[in-house]
Amino acid sequence: MKKRAFFLLSAGMLITSVGCQKQEADHASAMNAADSVAVASKGMTSEVAKPLIGSKKKFVRSGDARVKVNNVVKSTHRIEQVVSSAGGFITQSDLESVVDRQEETQVSADSVWVTTQYHTQSTLTLRIPERELHSVLQHIAQEIVYLDYRKLGAEDVTLQLLNQTLEQQRHQKSAERLEQKIDDNKGRLNPIITDEKERSDKQAQANGKFIEKLALSDKVNYASLTLALYQEPAVLNERKALFSVPERLRPSLGFQLWENAKMGWSALEQVISFLILFWPLGVLGTIGYIGYRRWGRK
Repeated sequence: MKKRAFFLLSAGMLITSVGCQKQEADHASAMNAADSVAVASKGMTSEVAKPLIGSKKKFVRSGDARVKVNNVVKSTHRIEQVVSSAGGFITQSDLESVVDRQEETQVSADSVWVTTQYHTQSTLTLRIPERELHSVLQHIAQEIVYLDYRKLGAEDVTLQLLNQTLEQQRHQKSAERLEQKIDDNKGRLNPIITDEKERSDKQAQANGKFIEKLALSDKVNYASLTLALYQEPAVLNERKALFSVPERLRPSLGFQLWENAKMGWSALEQVISFLILFWPLGVLGTIGYIGYRRWGRK
């Protein structure tokens, strides 16, 4: 009885120990995965990219990065989808395969074995809503195998926006005062023409400042990110046909001689045609020779 109780107790302790070890292993694995994601996220994200909640500061955020991924094509499509889902847009997307090395080995009379080493790369220019930039960078981090570099910057344009607003208001008010002056000078043509031109210039300046403000606000609202993706070089092996003329289709010796004879006759015709250009010299030479024969001996 005691032996049986001891056996059950030992078995229970063994099962409990194995269960605890499994839980610890699962927990450690989960922690390692979480740490990997965190490290990758820290590689791409930054406090620079985070919007300042409740702050009146306005920043133009921009950056560029070069990263290695497992599959450039798939990562490119996933990143484009993430940006579109976040309300952003892609202004440029270039995807290409570059040949690094190529060798040909003839394996039969009419075919060669071509071995090509190449790498696939992609360049993306992204415009991301400022409020979604941090989240998009975290999604991009999940594609990364190796981070070459990541550069993020935030330029404070708060005073620049304020200055553009004030200049726009100043030019607008000046244009309105000139318009009032024009209305008061009805009947006097010359002052009206001068004031109208000045009012038009002031309005154009106000419109220009308004456009500059819109362009700068667009840069504030949408961060710009240039992203270069690449992957490990791949090798492609393929068999290709040799475009050589079979021996049975080669022209006979007689045909080749006849063709060469015709080419020779054509060359002779061209030489004779060229010499005909100098017939005046021949005539002058003939006249000189006859004159020498007739009068030179006397």
